[in-house]
Amino acid sequence: MDESVYTFISRRFSPAIAERLLDPMVSGIFAGNIRHLSMRSCFGRLWDMEQSHGSIVRAMLFHGTPMPTTLLDGTKVSSFVEDGSKAISMSFTHGMQSLTDALATHIEASPHTDIRLNTTVESLTPSSTTAKASGVAVRVRDAGATAAETVVADHVFSALPAHRLAPLVHAAAPSVATALSRLPFTSLGVVTLGFERNIIQRPGFGYLVPSCEKEGILGVIYDSSSFPQQNFGKNVSRLSVFLGGENHPSVAAMPRAKREEMALETIQRHLGVSDTPVHVESTWYDHAIPQYPVGFHENVAELEADVAETFDSALTLVGNSFYGVGLADCVHRSTAAALAFAASHRSEGCV
Repeated sequence: MDESVYTFISRRFSPAIAERLLDPMVSGIFAGNIRHLSMRSCFGRLWDMEQSHGSIVRAMLFHGTPMPTTLLDGTKVSSFVEDGSKAISMSFTHGMQSLTDALATHIEASPHTDIRLNTTVESLTPSSTTAKASGVAVRVRDAGATAAETVVADHVFSALPAHRLAPLVHAAAPSVATALSRLPFTSLGVVTLGFERNIIQRPGFGYLVPSCEKEGILGVIYDSSSFPQQNFGKNVSRLSVFLGGENHPSVAAMPRAKREEMALETIQRHLGVSDTPVHVESTWYDHAIPQYPVGFHENVAELEADVAETFDSALTLVGNSFYGVGLADCVHRSTAAALAFAASHRSEGCV
């Protein structure tokens, strides 16, 4: 039986641990409320350990969580993966876009692939392409084009957020669209502050704030300490302040200037400094992070079954709306989906 993160941790440890340790951690990952989020869907490994061994502590003491020696495709784990698995967070010298740029370059280098940029997908419709095979009719429109065109694909992998995919399938699969649109998201703001001196007395990743503190912010990342290769000079400080989320919904209605004021005042008070930043950048992200409430696992299983039936297994859902909100979760799910697709086609003699 599924239960909330708060109930799970409170029952096995204590309400204080749930509120003081798990609450800020969940805010840092999901920007969510531990009383609503599903333990099974948000922390599946801990859930499985408890189900298998009756106790998380017993499972960790006697069985642990060993690092896999091979990847999903059977290749050996590289030193890059080993090092990355030990890191709290990761980035690249030129930011996270380096990853998608490298992926695009790799795909474009293949003579068998084509990337269409600035192209809007207007609808996805089941379409029988041959007497024996199914497919998906993808209606697309290039930027500036006066007319749309239909591309018939043997298979479609959708990495769109659930609320973006819903209107695309509504005409052909209203029940799928309804299920997708019901999957909840939360919104949050990020205020980035830059200072011309080092104001961080204790270098590290940053800190998270329990919601019971009523601060309005979720936490702060010390970007200049976590990713010094991205600094614009020596002895500078870069901080990202996260606001809003499920526990502080009133932040959404604040003007940009008010959010920036809140972030700066909080930083000055928490770190004991009075410096004025030389750089301030504020962004609000609607539908920023999917929320996995209690019962989410069953909801996704029903959704997947409906998608498979409606699209005759020609549409696969990936992305962070369903099986983990982090980048690593998305990579893992997408890799598993691609390998399963390749294996099924090999068995049919297609590849």
